[in-house]
Amino acid sequence: MTRICIEVDGETTGPQVRTYTTVVGDGSQMDFVIDHNLNSQAVYVLIYDANTGAVRDDYSVVLTNANRATIAFDAPPAPQSIKVQVIAVVQAV
Repeated sequence: MTRICIEVDGETTGPQVRTYTTVVGDGSQMDFVIDHNLNSQAVYVLIYDANTGAVRDDYSVVLTNANRATIAFDAPPAPQSIKVQVIAVVQAV
């Protein structure tokens, strides 16, 4: 699983767009826990095919807490085939 967290706005005050990206899929598992650590439940979760870039619509998302989302697919995705991006606008501290 590849994980990336990027802080887009370099300012130290005001809102910041933060993202967390990972690749999931193992051919057998249908549910994936994503620990994004963005400290917000006001997030947008984008899920798309890692090879083609096509947005997927065969899943559901539960925001477990401010740092975790659980994604449930209708069928097990192929190994390393799904890119998950979690986007949040957070207040800098």
